[in-house]
Amino acid sequence: RHDMDDGLRFLHIMGMQVKTDLFEAQSKLYALVEELVAQGKIDLMSYEERRGRIRERELGPNALPVASSLDDLGVAHLDRGDSAVAEPLFRRAIAIREANLGADDLQVATSENGLAIALFQVGRLDESVAVHGRSLAIRERVLGPASSAVAQSLNNLASVYAGLGRFAEAKAALADARRFNPYLEKHSIRVAGFDAFVIAVDRELQ
Repeated sequence: RHDMDDGLRFLHIMGMQVKTDLFEAQSKLYALVEELVAQGKIDLMSYEERRGRIRERELGPNALPVASSLDDLGVAHLDRGDSAVAEPLFRRAIAIREANLGADDLQVATSENGLAIALFQVGRLDESVAVHGRSLAIRERVLGPASSAVAQSLNNLASVYAGLGRFAEAKAALADARRFNPYLEKHSIRVAGFDAFVIAVDRELQ
């Protein structure tokens, strides 16, 4: 554990001192960590928590890299089904990013997407729709309507609409998502029966 802490601290300090090749080495190391996680040799949650603590200690609680760590930790909790734990992490990431970048930045939209998924998974669907809507609006404004990030937001929004029984809105959002990105990977949030709904809409679009 101490070796990993020391290694992460070293990479963080060196990375802050510039040099592009160092960032490349950093990326390779994190890719290696992901591989070790996949092999079960490192616990992802412990790794993300430690990396976040180091960033917060070195940079302060309101630095953008801290928000990135909060996002990563939130996603790790979502993957484990700990949506109630993930929610405050995404909310804090949003607050940091809004303070540093403004409310209309793409990084804010990324954190809002995570928050909306957490809200969906704890059953607060109306709140999830509102947050997805904010994330979608930022992505459309910054990237234009035909981007894969917009398609991802529309796909997720369609899932929430379907969960609320708002099938006409779900169908419209899903049709737009498929039109903007027909090869969209199916990583969106899910509700019972949504896969069949996707297939039916896809069939109509052919």
